[in-house]
Amino acid sequence: MSWKDKAALAVRTAPRSEPTKPTEAPCVSSVSAYPADISRQNAQALDRKARVLAYLEAHPGVKRACFADLKADPEHVILTVAVRDPWGAVELAVKREKFDPLAIMELSLRYPDTALQLPQAQNQQEH
Repeated sequence: MSWKDKAALAVRTAPRSEPTKPTEAPCVSSVSAYPADISRQNAQALDRKARVLAYLEAHPGVKRACFADLKADPEHVILTVAVRDPWGAVELAVKREKFDPLAIMELSLRYPDTALQLPQAQNQQEH
């Protein structure tokens, strides 16, 4: 079963629940006000998630995968993390000054069967 089929199955079988009411106004500081930018950002996020999920499909012995993207956002490093069970992927935006690739590598050593794709040091200095 491909990752697309698994995702479709997860959506169809997810229990329905009522939305919760927010306790405070949502933070929209990282969202662009221009629809073209929003759709471009969403397309990039879907591409990153598809890539990391495809990696899991191609490597059956890997339980988790984490890819870092330095070029998507000038203020953040985008970490795309996928897990095999339960199947799925999420993205985290980490402030560049807080991003520590060595800490992520240390976590991967703590949890075997984790694949990492982190940018090289020279790529980090480009921004």
